[in-house]
Amino acid sequence: MPAPYDLTREELAVVLDGEPAYRVRQVWDGLHLRVQRPEDMTELPAALRATLDAALPPALQQVAE
Repeated sequence: MPAPYDLTREELAVVLDGEPAYRVRQVWDGLHLRVQRPEDMTELPAALRATLDAALPPALQQVAE
């Protein structure tokens, strides 16, 4: 699966299958407009945040320190 910022809305909807349609917009806005990690999207239920955190790889990875 591509990184969260590479997902289209349609691909994100597949990840969120079974959730209300408005969740796609909430998660999309969180990832793309507010540049938040799933665990920081406090408008989402904790269980959904945990699911997203496990399902979506990090958008940025540290390559050097």
